[in-house]
Amino acid sequence: MKNILLLGVSGFIGQNLSEKLVAENYNLLSFGRSKGLQENIIHIPGDVRSYEKYCDIFSEYDVDCVINLLNSSDPLINDSGIEDIIDINLTGFINLLNAMEKYEVRNLIYISSGGAIYGEHEYANTEDSPTQPISLYGWLKLACENYLSFHSKRNENFKYLILRPSNIYGKYQKNNRLIPVVIERTILGKEINIYGDLNTCKDYMYVEDFCDVISEFLKNKEFNNEIYNVGSGIGTTIKEIVEIAQVLVGRNAKIKYHDKVKGDVKHSILDISKLRKVIKKGNNFSIENGMAESYKYIKSNLILKPTSQDEV
Repeated sequence: MKNILLLGVSGFIGQNLSEKLVAENYNLLSFGRSKGLQENIIHIPGDVRSYEKYCDIFSEYDVDCVINLLNSSDPLINDSGIEDIIDINLTGFINLLNAMEKYEVRNLIYISSGGAIYGEHEYANTEDSPTQPISLYGWLKLACENYLSFHSKRNENFKYLILRPSNIYGKYQKNNRLIPVVIERTILGKEINIYGDLNTCKDYMYVEDFCDVISEFLKNKEFNNEIYNVGSGIGTTIKEIVEIAQVLVGRNAKIKYHDKVKGDVKHSILDISKLRKVIKKGNNFSIENGMAESYKYIKSNLILKPTSQDEV
């Protein structure tokens, strides 16, 4: 399985994954409005909603597997522009699957969500836990999962994997997520806006570890129409993240509290025991080690990337 079409290459996970797959000698295509930073990729510009464009790609290139990292929504946005968001995330996804069926492209890895889909639970979520999305983002991810299952039942040769990642962080991530915001603004001595409280507890995974999981599935060809949680299996509170950042930077953080944002989940930890049955190798990065890598990346890029004040 050497020829990969990667959708969402310009996102931070896509940029990390493309680096890894090129280094592992995969032949990589990307498709979408924006290309990533990686040079050794054939990029095809176009609208990811277009059935005709997918057909053009599959007729010209012998694609073994599609990896769908597309994500044009956000767990914390409101429902403005809902028609466009659904069009890109759901309609475009259906068009992709139909084009894959026509040209007999038989393998897909769909990147879903391990936080937004399950909703608010106090326990660690297994793949069989109730799905109770509280945001449009989570609803769309679940809708795509359900359609994928339906699609596979009418196409026996089609095989897929659904990966439900925890909160992925690391190199290339925009500075509008909890970990990069906390690190950056602690470095700068600026106020950090916390929406909710410091006891909010979630599962975090360094991006290199997540890309390793995808790579292992590609090598092992474990395309069995299954869903896998992908994370650390460990909960980390905002308080702990702030404390780690303070140690890394050598400065106390300045915190300003705000009301919890609608659509955010306060407690989200993944049970990854099912994943470990097929991929024995554990994660390389603890939260402390991963944040240390993020700290080095953010510090080296502060001059090029001005600070932003966003919700965390």
